[in-house]
Amino acid sequence: YVQYNTLNIAGGRQRSGKTHTIIKEIIKISAVSKRTHLLIYINKNGAPSDPTFESLKGLISMPVEYVSEDNAEKFVQDILKWKMLYNYIKEKHYEDRIQEDQVEKMFDFLKIDNFANVTLHTLIFFEDAANNKLFKKNTNFFNQLFTRLAHVQCSVFIAVQFWKSLPTEIKSNTSTIFIFSRFSKEQLRYILRQVPLPYTFEQILDVYTKLNENEKLRELVLKFNA
Repeated sequence: YVQYNTLNIAGGRQRSGKTHTIIKEIIKISAVSKRTHLLIYINKNGAPSDPTFESLKGLISMPVEYVSEDNAEKFVQDILKWKMLYNYIKEKHYEDRIQEDQVEKMFDFLKIDNFANVTLHTLIFFEDAANNKLFKKNTNFFNQLFTRLAHVQCSVFIAVQFWKSLPTEIKSNTSTIFIFSRFSKEQLRYILRQVPLPYTFEQILDVYTKLNENEKLRELVLKFNA
């Protein structure tokens, strides 16, 4: 349900299935995209904490790096720098001209062991973005990053309980939104007012009110091209 190099948000109440939905997309990407080299899992403490994710992590066929919110900006910046070096080496065909110790360091950081892929694609998952301090300022690193995902070859997933907690700039750059059941009519109206829609609110509301507790709006209503 998602595309490469896009920003994707799953919005719903606690235990609604947000993480499960995101993990399913990550599992599918890891199975079909060999150039997707790493999942960066960002949460408050930089350690395993979500039982749903941990129970399904074994199905993700790529390394997972847990990163705390405090270290997230520097870590992602470093990943992008190493990817730039990787891309430069591949573009110039310099695989045999780089010092071995630097190649080992690059491979270790990017969690790869060869130059098999022309480019590398990175996944970033924000476990719970409600009032995340990383998104507080419009000019901060991640808000800017979300506007150029195609250039840095990253796909981003955000799980959030409270739609209002995300800055408008992030919501307006979203490619796919998964909206889970049990939001009120006015809450749904508020959410949809901030994203581009190919349908009227009444059409979407008609579909939404027929969802059961474990269902969500997805492909038919809320899949957009960035």
